[in-house]
Amino acid sequence: IMEYKITKKLIIMISTIALIISLLFVVAKTIVAYYSNSITIVSSAVHDLANAFCCVLVIICVCLMRKSISEKEHRHNDLIQGIFSIVLATILLLSVVEVQIINIEQILEKSYNNAPAYTWIEICIVVASIIINEILFHVMIIYSRKFYYPPLSANAFHLRLSSLASICALLSIVFENYLKIAIADNIITLAIGIVLAFVVYDDFLVAIKKIQGKPFSYK
Repeated sequence: IMEYKITKKLIIMISTIALIISLLFVVAKTIVAYYSNSITIVSSAVHDLANAFCCVLVIICVCLMRKSISEKEHRHNDLIQGIFSIVLATILLLSVVEVQIINIEQILEKSYNNAPAYTWIEICIVVASIIINEILFHVMIIYSRKFYYPPLSANAFHLRLSSLASICALLSIVFENYLKIAIADNIITLAIGIVLAFVVYDDFLVAIKKIQGKPFSYK
């Protein structure tokens, strides 16, 4: 029982740290996106906001978990983990759709030509986001596999996707400022959407297997 309490405490602590960091990046990137008019930075900020909400759900989920001393309680935990994993995947899917709608509107209206040049402040925020989200991703993956806890794994991949979105934002900065290809920002965002679609699909599969009590493996 003591080990079980320590496990729950660690998951809550990791998720709380990720929650605070995600909210800080939401604020910073929203301010940056307002001045730079970059859709990839908007996309990255939306992912961070989704991450923050996911962290809250993971904390709620782990608080509802029971010590698996019987098959009934084990199935109870599987159901909770599976349901919350589906919720996390749905949040990610909705955030992707919302950003892609804005992105396509920009392409059709050619409003990407109005994007101003980036500053070093924006670049530093993007780079910091990449580094910190990658660190949090590896920490969460390690503990999710150690505790066989799918919601934490799903949240970890959301953090990796935020890192990917930040990398793409960095690439768009290079294309726009040095190669003078303004539409690169939007093309890169479309590419992110395709990758996210596959990740969301995998999240749903893992969650369904957990609900059904079937074995699964992390990719």
